[in-house]
Amino acid sequence: MAGVKLDGFFDAATARSIAMGQASANNLVMDEIYALKKAVATKAATGELQAVVGTATGAAGTSTMTANTTYFEAWNDSFSFNTPAHKIARENMNYIFNFFTRIGYAVTRSREGTTNTFNWTIQW
Repeated sequence: MAGVKLDGFFDAATARSIAMGQASANNLVMDEIYALKKAVATKAATGELQAVVGTATGAAGTSTMTANTTYFEAWNDSFSFNTPAHKIARENMNYIFNFFTRIGYAVTRSREGTTNTFNWTIQW
């Protein structure tokens, strides 16, 4: 943590990091990145040019975010779903999106049928 501690209490950036799970051993963002990386590696090894993670037929697997209604709500309707949990979910998903796009992948999300879940699609 790079936060300045004037009185021994952490700064706002550190509090946000803790809230997002990025300052704990149970790091949802890193778990999600790992699930997507594993799907990409599996699909690329078979000569495919995309990997789908979620509940879609033929998906390379599911992940915590794709199976969680809060993440779907945060992505699908940010106006109606604007609680702190939804804001954190949006920020976590943005982190995932940015991580993969910075290294050259195209990333999209799509609703799975009429469920309250989504699929990540990563293309290369």
